[in-house]
Amino acid sequence: MSSGETGPPKGQTTTVAPTQADFEELGWLRQTKVTVPVRVPGYVDRPDLVALALPTHQRLTLLQAPGGFGKTTMLAECCRQLRSDGVRVAWMSVDESDDSQILDTYLAFAFEQAGLDVAGSVGAGNTTAERANRRRTDSVLRAIESCETPCVLALDELERLAEPGAVAVLNSLVRWGPANLHVAIACRELPSGLDIADLVLDGSAVVLSAEELRFSKPEIARFFGLGLSRREHRALTAESAGWPIALRIRRNELRLRQREREAATGEAGVVRDVVDNWIESRLWYGVGTDDREFLLDIGLCEWLDPELLDEVLECADSKRRIETMPSLSGLIEPVGRGEKAAWRLHPLIREHCEKQRFRETPERYRAVHQRIAMALSRRGETVAAMRHAVAAGDTVLAGRILVEAGGLRLWLREGLGLLQATDRFLTATMIARDPRLALVRCAVLALTGRVAEARRLYEATGPLDFVADARGDDLDLRADHTQVRGLLAIYGCERIGSERARAPFADAQIAVDTPGLERIVRGTFEYGLCLAHSLKAEFEMAEWRAERARACLGQSSSYVSMHVDFQAGSIAMAQGRVEDATRWFAHGRRVAKTNFLRDPSVIAHADVLAKELDLERHHITQPGAALQMAKKLGGFSTPYYAYVIAASLVAELSLHIGGSDGALEAIDEIREHAYREELPALARFLAALRVGTLARAGDIGEAERTWQLADLPEHHDGCLDLDNQTWQEMEALSCARLRLLAAREEFDEARQFATAITTVAAQRGLRRTWMRVMAQLLGVEYQAGELQAATGCLEQFLGVFRETDYLRPLVREGEASVAVLAGYLDRHSEPEHQALAESLLSTLGCNDGRVDGPPELTGRESEVLVRLEEQRDKQIAEALDLTLSGVRYHITNILAKLGARGRMDAVHRARRLGLLP
Repeated sequence: MSSGETGPPKGQTTTVAPTQADFEELGWLRQTKVTVPVRVPGYVDRPDLVALALPTHQRLTLLQAPGGFGKTTMLAECCRQLRSDGVRVAWMSVDESDDSQILDTYLAFAFEQAGLDVAGSVGAGNTTAERANRRRTDSVLRAIESCETPCVLALDELERLAEPGAVAVLNSLVRWGPANLHVAIACRELPSGLDIADLVLDGSAVVLSAEELRFSKPEIARFFGLGLSRREHRALTAESAGWPIALRIRRNELRLRQREREAATGEAGVVRDVVDNWIESRLWYGVGTDDREFLLDIGLCEWLDPELLDEVLECADSKRRIETMPSLSGLIEPVGRGEKAAWRLHPLIREHCEKQRFRETPERYRAVHQRIAMALSRRGETVAAMRHAVAAGDTVLAGRILVEAGGLRLWLREGLGLLQATDRFLTATMIARDPRLALVRCAVLALTGRVAEARRLYEATGPLDFVADARGDDLDLRADHTQVRGLLAIYGCERIGSERARAPFADAQIAVDTPGLERIVRGTFEYGLCLAHSLKAEFEMAEWRAERARACLGQSSSYVSMHVDFQAGSIAMAQGRVEDATRWFAHGRRVAKTNFLRDPSVIAHADVLAKELDLERHHITQPGAALQMAKKLGGFSTPYYAYVIAASLVAELSLHIGGSDGALEAIDEIREHAYREELPALARFLAALRVGTLARAGDIGEAERTWQLADLPEHHDGCLDLDNQTWQEMEALSCARLRLLAAREEFDEARQFATAITTVAAQRGLRRTWMRVMAQLLGVEYQAGELQAATGCLEQFLGVFRETDYLRPLVREGEASVAVLAGYLDRHSEPEHQALAESLLSTLGCNDGRVDGPPELTGRESEVLVRLEEQRDKQIAEALDLTLSGVRYHITNILAKLGARGRMDAVHRARRLGLLP
């Protein structure tokens, strides 16, 4: 690297943490890279957008949009405003040549320029470049942290950063930098490897896309001043779509016309005429007829790929013509299309070309679009190919392209996003004409939460004949049909014993061994059968099907393989194999974050599975955040098994935070959604949760009414049925019925039923269910006054707990668990028993039954505490003449003072402290 390039001479030692004078001696440093750009002429103030993009308002600010959307302008304006407010702002414009060493040096230089004492954060000295980088980064981080006030790092054109080491430096800054460091990024796309997913998902980042950066109608008016008529304003808004660079071009042209006394007349097409005249008379001045025809043809392409153009235009010199055509200078930009060179024509120019081609030779317009569509289809660019076929007015071709690309199989290969994109081009006529296209639409509706609509379309499409296709693709059509029926069953939360659920799984069992079936489809059917066996607690068969699915899928579908991992983790969780469950969930989440970041439902799905495991182990430290995360999944279309997990999390965490009232409110909200969207198995599961919550609160009458209205099983055997319901339903119904029996004080029947449940759980390998029921039986025996029997239940529980640390079942039983554990501790002097019991009591917040002195409660808090066990929030509010929010405020204070996890825990602690009788 020469002395004039942006990097230090190779092979030399580097001075660590240079002073300002040392920076000046590094001749290769360019001041312009760390200088905030000056405000552009004619800048229009956009205070609302600046407020939204101001980096100090969040940990990360990302401005991501194509060229010409004013990303640099907006980022620079925010930085200027922050500097005027005294905030230290480091600016860096990124280049392709920035490797980790250059980036590291410029970061230090930028922060030094921003006023931080980077040099004073570490001693100087000569060392190797690698060590110098590390120490310089450390000195920057220490300087930021010692500053204590907000510091901002603004990175412009970050898409140019390619070197993995440099990306790693940024990852460490973004994810692990000091709390007072705020990072702002402007880019067309994120560099490969830059991981900001967690910040986006947890709300620590704001992302501004092209939609936010577009000019609004009032901003367009201010940009052009007061000289526009309403008609001109409407025309400019429609033509530009708020694109900043398009507005600037049009404004400059209007000013030129005014200087030439050729001002616009106010007609609706004035801007179009200006652009067309400018392109034809100035940009293309001197362009020959052949070159103009070439330009009009290539303007129909979304990007200028030389090989594609050669194929479409039946020539061999597209690349040379593009590169040597002066009229295109500055009006094409490179785009990332793999290793091949490709460009994008300026949108204004492309728009002009497309319009002129259609006006002058409409037949040529349609023919070129058709050729582009077929060429793109051969390259696997299905969405773009369909777009061009539709532009040509050839919906038959558009449908054929989708079917030949695999139709529904696109979802299996690439996930939901791509299938949704193709579905946008399907018309009612296309769907009515081709059953495979109708099935694509059904799948998209089901996968996006419109299951009832999908069912109606599926039923209306039935007459198209799902087993005979005019093209002879009987096997593919049958496969698509089976997949859609499976989707409707799983995403429609059908009862597993219903015909709607049994039929597709029976078809899949037949189809999976059919010769000639594509491997990705065979693997998907194997996964579907794995899911069916798993839901019925037939885990050995489920795991066998999972292995067969992986063997079929190979590398062909990370999307389906990810769901196989999720199911493997769910099986392990049910069986109490904690390490296996953790590993499968973590692997599935990595795949989701790597390949499907644009599909937030997949990541939310992965998070909910992991949180369920955390809750069962009593490892959730932030229940409020976990509750919001579980609720988030409910906003997406979700398969049945994930939906019931999310619902369980919402119910239990709501109970923990807001007591029975909060839990019932949350459950009823989800139940209303389940009934509205016709999700029968989910509605039944939620009814069981409601019964259990009511029984826990002592409202036996309402619990019994809920059981009857939901048509839940009359007899114990119906609760334990695993032929017609999932194991999650069995578990929820059985635990709810057991809690209701205990509330009625029907202890003998409760014991018999608990024995029946644990027998089934043991036979099916449902360790989680067994532990939940054994803990509930402990509570039953404690309530019945049978302490010896309760201790026996605890001993059985602890025997399993040593292998599977599911503590939550004991936590659910509250006072009973604490009392029985304390008695167990008194009767077992063996060190291992003592250590385990003391650890559990400590975790339960009891510390061997010994507690500190009682906290000081206010008079109002004491009044609320007395009513906490027997009354709900609304009843307390009425009794004490408080608002509902006032009651919850006092409850929050009580929980904090007692160190309690929930209202019943607060009651138990208050009794031990002598605050309650």
